[in-house]
Amino acid sequence: PPRSTLFPYTTLFRSLVADEMWTLTTAPYAYWVAVASSADGNKLVALADSGSIYVSTNSGAVWMAATNAPSDYWACVAISADGSKMAAGIDGGTIYTSTNSGTTWKPTKAPNNYWESITCSADGTHLAAAADSDGLNNTKPGQIHLSHNSGLSWGTPSHNGRKLRQFWLSIASSADGSKLVAVDAAGFIYTSQNSGNAWTQTSAPNENWFGVASSTNGNNLVAVANVGPVSISTNSGVTWWAATNAPVAGWAAVSSSSDGSKLAAVQWGGQVYTSTNRGIIWLPQSVPNTYDAGGRWGIAMSNDGDKIVTAGDGPWGGPVYLWQPQPNVAIERTCSSNAMVNLS
Repeated sequence: PPRSTLFPYTTLFRSLVADEMWTLTTAPYAYWVAVASSADGNKLVALADSGSIYVSTNSGAVWMAATNAPSDYWACVAISADGSKMAAGIDGGTIYTSTNSGTTWKPTKAPNNYWESITCSADGTHLAAAADSDGLNNTKPGQIHLSHNSGLSWGTPSHNGRKLRQFWLSIASSADGSKLVAVDAAGFIYTSQNSGNAWTQTSAPNENWFGVASSTNGNNLVAVANVGPVSISTNSGVTWWAATNAPVAGWAAVSSSSDGSKLAAVQWGGQVYTSTNRGIIWLPQSVPNTYDAGGRWGIAMSNDGDKIVTAGDGPWGGPVYLWQPQPNVAIERTCSSNAMVNLS
């Protein structure tokens, strides 16, 4: 009669898994204070305090110093989605712009000021720059300066009929430039829904806010505090909630993907945390060779959130690191089972 029995067997599976890691770029060690990335992450710009502007057009593989931009106390930088337009502010100087991916730079008519942060629309037409004081040698709080023609001219908005004066520290924009969010040293977060012409103080808790980022539609916002929490808003700043598993630490800067689902924040000293679920869960991504806790770091990411660039300073300068998916690696897995074999 027909007979059957069970024979053990092993199947070999081969799968491709994308790994991710930090790569030390070829940028020189410098006192880096700010970085920015184009939408695809290919074009990067980094600023050095008491130094130069450096630009990369190949995701950080090669960096070139902007030869006609002055060596100065650079403080903040913004870049258009395609990377062709850039704007950078000097701490104690004016704002410079470039329309050829950082090859050449020209000073704008923005007043000399202590610029802390600058942002731009995706096409680079709408700029918003935040200052922490009202001009040089002035103890008054600063203003937000707006340009709607790529930096050719500048103006300042009003708030309830008065100039909106705060010690501004960070500002971010939606892709079309219509929605803005800004944080100040007094512990408040403000938003604008009309390209910066009118501003509203949000219900965010009073914290020592230091950095802010926005999704391209301006609905998803993230703010980080210097010795404080990470806070999230999914309705353009109407309401906020604290990321409970992100450390309450000395945050220096934060960045967002285009849809707000992926976030990256960096602490003073270079420790980076990332989230892939709109800030619900945060994971540490240790950067090699980070420096003392007093070191200032900047961070930026591509629109899809797969490329992150971070740069900072230290006692002897600091590096520029890039985080991105590495080539797929083949991983073998075995699975044991039994087969029914007919022996007749």
